[in-house]
Amino acid sequence: MVFSSNMSFVSMLDNPDKDLVENLGRLMADGLDYIRMGKEDLFSFAVSIFVRHFILLILFSSCGQAEMPVQSNIPADAIIQPRQKMTFNDPVFFMNTGTSFPAYFQALYRLGRFSDMVAFTSIQSVRKLGRKRLLEYYTEELAFGYSLGKLTSQSKTDSVTVLNYANSIEFATKRVSRFRVVIENDSCKILLSSLKKNAF
Repeated sequence: MVFSSNMSFVSMLDNPDKDLVENLGRLMADGLDYIRMGKEDLFSFAVSIFVRHFILLILFSSCGQAEMPVQSNIPADAIIQPRQKMTFNDPVFFMNTGTSFPAYFQALYRLGRFSDMVAFTSIQSVRKLGRKRLLEYYTEELAFGYSLGKLTSQSKTDSVTVLNYANSIEFATKRVSRFRVVIENDSCKILLSSLKKNAF
């Protein structure tokens, strides 16, 4: 006997004129019929049950869920922006960092990277003074460990940019430091005219 689609377990309980034991016996017999099915019928039956359960699962899991607004505790200025191409030809905003070229040049001095200082010296100065002499000057003679103040002015004449730093403190005295910068090969370079102890 095959279980009919219009017969349910609830309808069997609601029909008082049918015997409950007889109806339960029919359900058990129908279950045995499913066991005796062929592989293809059993597979299609299993797939249909899976699909029904999957649809019910999706329906019940999405019920009653209100969309919550996403709140971020990260400040807007902390969000990482896409990287811009790094430029070396702006003496005020060197390498797009907000650091000026003289401050970068001073960092090289403080780190003892004297050969890099020679690389950031203008070709005109290197030809005039010599690479070996410049390296010796940066290593032993230059006094550049003082604190640079804030950039107060910038002036440009022809290809030379002069950056003026006021309130630079050296041995508790205030002074003005002037850096002459030129752009060579799309990069800032220091222009030196002489090798004084305080060249800037």
